[in-house]
Amino acid sequence: MLKTFFISIFLIFIQQQLLAQLFTPNKKEQIQELSLRVDSLFHANDSLKAHILFQDSVSLLVSAQKNQLAQQLETIEAVQASLRNELITRYSDSIQQLTASVNRLRLNIDSLNFINSLVVDCEETSEEIPGKKFERLFKTCSFKNHRTMSIGEPDYKGRYSYKYNLYKLLNDSSVVITNAEFIKETRRDEFIAILNVRIADETKKVVQMAQDEKSKCFDGFVFKTYTYEEVGIQFNEGMVEFTVSFGLPNACMPYDGVLIAFPLKEMVPYFSE
Repeated sequence: MLKTFFISIFLIFIQQQLLAQLFTPNKKEQIQELSLRVDSLFHANDSLKAHILFQDSVSLLVSAQKNQLAQQLETIEAVQASLRNELITRYSDSIQQLTASVNRLRLNIDSLNFINSLVVDCEETSEEIPGKKFERLFKTCSFKNHRTMSIGEPDYKGRYSYKYNLYKLLNDSSVVITNAEFIKETRRDEFIAILNVRIADETKKVVQMAQDEKSKCFDGFVFKTYTYEEVGIQFNEGMVEFTVSFGLPNACMPYDGVLIAFPLKEMVPYFSE
């Protein structure tokens, strides 16, 4: 459209110039001058066409570069979003792994602290008994603010019977306490019931063993319920042991009693303060 407009103007201009020059006296000079002007106009028109073509080329180039830059920008934004999401995922995974590691470490520390809190310190000693072949045995074990002592007295065959003492540690001294005082007052009835069930189960096993061996040690034996003061209590490594004697004759000593052991961690809630 722009080209056609300029060409039309150009033709009208030539027509007007020719008409004006036809009526001048010096025709030859006027025709030469007019011819030069026509040539000049043709050159100008060619330059104008070239300029228009150049502008069109520049416009197409700018448009192409603009589209190319837009595509590059879109690609960069997509890559940036992908990297951002990847970093967020990695960061989230790292936080979760770190949290899990911290939790495991806390559990391990808690377990170690708990195990350390269940350490029982025991010491075993002995002393000679004048006129006897076998020594008297002592075993003292401490756990937190409680201490147990077992004293083993031998017979002429080296068989031992034991007595048990309980102590509570107060400052730098120890005070003798009863077996019942070893257990929290609010849980004494509960625990003695549990203990008697275990004693009954173990007693049945001993009675059955004696019967299998044709022993008459349990002839007329009657099962009973035991009180706190009828049992012996002592600490051992990781355990609390409760012993009872059936009061059988010396000849029945291998069957005379049972030992019930509770893991220390199960007993801690029952201990008196």
